[in-house]
Amino acid sequence: MAPASSLPPPQHSSSLPPPQHHGVGSLAFRPTDRSADAEAWRSDPDVARAWLHLRHPSAATAFRHPNRTVALVPGEPDRTISLAQLALAFELGLGPLSLRKTIDAGIGVRTFGVYSQQSVTDIASLHELLWSVQPDLLIEIGTFCGGSAVFFARTMESYNRNAKVITIDRTSASSRRSVCRTEAFVPGPSAMESAHWRELTAAKRIISIVGRTTSPSLLKMIGRHVSAAKAVFVCDDGDHMKKPLIEHWALYSSFVTVGGYYIDTRIEMDCAYAMLTTKLSADNWCRQDLQGNGSKTVR
Repeated sequence: MAPASSLPPPQHSSSLPPPQHHGVGSLAFRPTDRSADAEAWRSDPDVARAWLHLRHPSAATAFRHPNRTVALVPGEPDRTISLAQLALAFELGLGPLSLRKTIDAGIGVRTFGVYSQQSVTDIASLHELLWSVQPDLLIEIGTFCGGSAVFFARTMESYNRNAKVITIDRTSASSRRSVCRTEAFVPGPSAMESAHWRELTAAKRIISIVGRTTSPSLLKMIGRHVSAAKAVFVCDDGDHMKKPLIEHWALYSSFVTVGGYYIDTRIEMDCAYAMLTTKLSADNWCRQDLQGNGSKTVR
């Protein structure tokens, strides 16, 4: 090996080819746009909240190791990125590069051949938690297309063939299948139309329930499953708004066993990014999150 003194000098960023951009991250309105719509967007309080959220130091705490940095090119301090920035970029760049689709429909990471409706950072954390604690029962609030339930069940059966997932949704399965086909931008059949879903529901390793999460009869039934379980998780992946989250916590937190987790998936980083890069409608639920009515305010 050649001594360090004889090695060629490092290649600096100025000699590297320029990065290729594919339209992700452009502002909803160009800075030079002086149209009435653009001016209204700039004065929108939710846009101001989005800027504050992404720029505030606390935004980094959504990710593991928020204070760590990594040199993308060793020896070149100007090419250093924080792990929080790296995780957010990985999440935003996942799959079809359309944040609007990701936010509104939740395509998410593809696991076991179906789309999970989970972000890349969330699903990595969920996988690690499942393997660390190895619950034999997971209660999921919010089934949607069924991808998360398949991910949970397939992961859990790897360490316990008798592990179960109880997944609850207030909307009928037929209605959700229709939405997943026509509005959720999921390429191909949804998880509920997959062989995984048929096998897991037939074997009762996924117990799919349509109904109100606050129903006394539903809670009683869940209680029977909890009494036979050694370790229980709850994943609240419904509409992520403050009021139902507080209601669910009051009813479901007692099901979690010692060492288990009550999880709600975060949306505020993605919502802030969506607010700045897309023209969200006045009733988009990301606005509610930015206005302080989302999951972050419950933590």
